[in-house]
Amino acid sequence: MILADKILELRKQNGWSQEELADKLGVSRQAISKWEGAQSIPDMERIIALSRLFGVTTDLLVKDELDIMGKNGDADENACQEEAGVRMRVIELEEAAAYIAHRISYAAYVALGVLLCILAAIPVIGSKFLLFPAVKAQVAETLGLAFSVAIVTVAVAIFIIQGFREKRYQYLEKENFETAYGVDSVLKERLERFLPSYLLQTVSGVVLCMVAFIFLIISDVVPQFYQLSSGLFVVIAIALVAVAVYLFVQANIIRSSYYCLLKPKKKTVYPEKIRLLLQAYWLIIVCIYLAYSFITSDWGKSWIVWPLAALIYGVIEAVLKAWRLGEK
Repeated sequence: MILADKILELRKQNGWSQEELADKLGVSRQAISKWEGAQSIPDMERIIALSRLFGVTTDLLVKDELDIMGKNGDADENACQEEAGVRMRVIELEEAAAYIAHRISYAAYVALGVLLCILAAIPVIGSKFLLFPAVKAQVAETLGLAFSVAIVTVAVAIFIIQGFREKRYQYLEKENFETAYGVDSVLKERLERFLPSYLLQTVSGVVLCMVAFIFLIISDVVPQFYQLSSGLFVVIAIALVAVAVYLFVQANIIRSSYYCLLKPKKKTVYPEKIRLLLQAYWLIIVCIYLAYSFITSDWGKSWIVWPLAALIYGVIEAVLKAWRLGEK
């Protein structure tokens, strides 16, 4: 029995009309009609809501006979694992939904931390003509530096807090696991809905970086014809790069979260040093950025560390993915 038939059958067992079920779920009657007619599939949150409303497990809703037949081929292997005392963790739909929700929040905060680190260069560069134009140059620079350090402090605090929150789901990186029946199909459907947003964020980030580069080029030309400071164009370029890197980081973290659940469940455990480096990656970048900026006092150029860091992070992910596939 497929999901559409189960929704129809359980609705009738409870004596509800399509309108009544729609009211309880907060959706339209047309949505219920499409679910029962197998014209569309409820998203992950709606399936969980249906399971609670009907008083059944999500496993019962999403599992059908085809799933069972598909799993039978792995029965012998699973039996051997159980006989050997190895029992894989099973990720239910609720747990998968909670993990994705956590990673969406995590991605937003980490991307915000990176954004703040890049924007921290602006108070130093623009202290004389934006923040404190009426005070002496040396005082303005000192105040601008103080603002920059405060911004970076907030960013580092965000990284540390999110690092502790991330420990809740570390087992997904360390342990072997398998998803419950039907969970993969729901995750794939939700990933497909996210991919257009991922593409839009990536393209937007690339465009913003190109526009930022244009502002850097004209920063040495426009001031010769207009009464504008070249630092203003540098500040605008830094702000554009900050937004671009925010989009890159957020989109890639969310996409990698889906792949974490959908990739082969035979886990490749990275060496401890590599795993720790991955967890501390952005903190390391903050240290590099601050060290270079303070040593050279060239805050107008040190922001380039962030787009490079985002590109390097993507390369690292690709290399590690190829490594996992090579060890399958």
